[in-house]
Amino acid sequence: MVAESKKVSRRRFLLYTAVGAILIGAAAGTYYLTSKPTVTSTPTTTSTLTSSPSPTITTPTTQTSTTTSPITTITSTRPTGKITTLLHKAPWLEAYKKIIEQYKNVSGNEVVLETVAGIPDLRDKYIADATQGTALYDIYTLVPVIALSLIPNQLYPIEKIHPSYKPDPNIIQHPYGFYKGSNYLFPLNNNPEIIFYRKDLFDEVGLKPPVTWDDVVEAAKTLHNPSKEIYGFIPRGSADPITEYTMLRSFGGDWFVDWENGDFTVRVNDANGLAAFETLALLAKYSPPSPNTISQTDIGNYMMSGKGAQTLVVAALATSMDDPKLSKVPNLIDYAPPPKGLAPGGMSTAVDGGFGLGVPLKSKNIPVAVDFAEFCATKEAQYIMAQYGTAPCRMDVAQDPNLLKDPKNRYLKAAAQVIPNQVSWPCLPEQPYIKNTIFAKLVDKVLTGYPVKQALNECAEEMYKYMKEKGYKTSWTPNLWEK
Repeated sequence: MVAESKKVSRRRFLLYTAVGAILIGAAAGTYYLTSKPTVTSTPTTTSTLTSSPSPTITTPTTQTSTTTSPITTITSTRPTGKITTLLHKAPWLEAYKKIIEQYKNVSGNEVVLETVAGIPDLRDKYIADATQGTALYDIYTLVPVIALSLIPNQLYPIEKIHPSYKPDPNIIQHPYGFYKGSNYLFPLNNNPEIIFYRKDLFDEVGLKPPVTWDDVVEAAKTLHNPSKEIYGFIPRGSADPITEYTMLRSFGGDWFVDWENGDFTVRVNDANGLAAFETLALLAKYSPPSPNTISQTDIGNYMMSGKGAQTLVVAALATSMDDPKLSKVPNLIDYAPPPKGLAPGGMSTAVDGGFGLGVPLKSKNIPVAVDFAEFCATKEAQYIMAQYGTAPCRMDVAQDPNLLKDPKNRYLKAAAQVIPNQVSWPCLPEQPYIKNTIFAKLVDKVLTGYPVKQALNECAEEMYKYMKEKGYKTSWTPNLWEK
């Protein structure tokens, strides 16, 4: 039997939620459960993270209608209590702390925040908590690779715990949170990949910000100078092939012909895929040694040390680039939207890598978890996210003139341009395995000099075998780029 799982468009999402609210007839602000969640006796952690000193937040005011916060005071109708959540040491961790602090100010509720080192640790903690029923966390902070491992069996669909939920049209929903017409995630932030480039180096040789992948290759070739430890392009080749999926989609390619509508014919090895991975192979020539081992953290270090001329990486890293305590090139890095691939269907796009908030079935305080999740998407909270962490999940904040005119937020202009054109990973339970095993193997091969065409054919065949084993109707064709 073919698994049924696909992305729901933002337009269709608004339709689903509007119809759901009408059918249920729930009053705004109420929370509903068809059955009371089981509360286990497992004790929660008592450690609470405190925010480290940081600059004063310039809170949105009524100066412009786009920055007025809808939540400013404690109200007697809000649910009360304490919840616990978990996050890795993300580039926007400080932003999340500030939002939690502000939520306590306006609600009186406590959010206990625990941290782990990285996303693999975050994934393991949440999956163990959900599957073992330990109920340590009341709300989960989730990226696609974790969310798709928990949806639909371990999280509540939003309509079940908040039937009247109807987000502001300015809020960007995460497509990977949808399953069979239900949405399982409240949006927390938006973290698209954008181009980071050394403006001073580009200006010295008369290069303009890259618009196409051909521009990226030309700049890499021009600026690459290993004798001075300047590398033309820093790829993200280690374990988590987000950049390479963005490249594939920007060239008009994808894994399958039309996974949104159930066509799982493998197409990764078509002409679009070939153009994308031949470009990656070219860029590998102008990269640091062993490009297949470079992680997102390494990318940040290369750029801040002045050794990277350009890269494509998540916008959240921009907040560190100007910090003189961390960066040797403060104020010298600028930003541009992701480049377009010169192939049929090519476009400037980025994979939706933002975080969403999911409420697990064992949450001990669902009303407060929902209230906190809604607060995180307000203008007030997203203004904090933009100032202290990464791109917001609201277009009215991402395009706010008060933020954009501040030089330290210059990354936001590039992020705001690409957010409406973001694409999603295939919204399938099988996505994590395909991404981190089959697709990652393709990236590793290309970055280490393996013949691109052979690597694509091997990847396509492996995707086909895996999807067939999982019960999908699928097929593949060798050398599809010739068709």
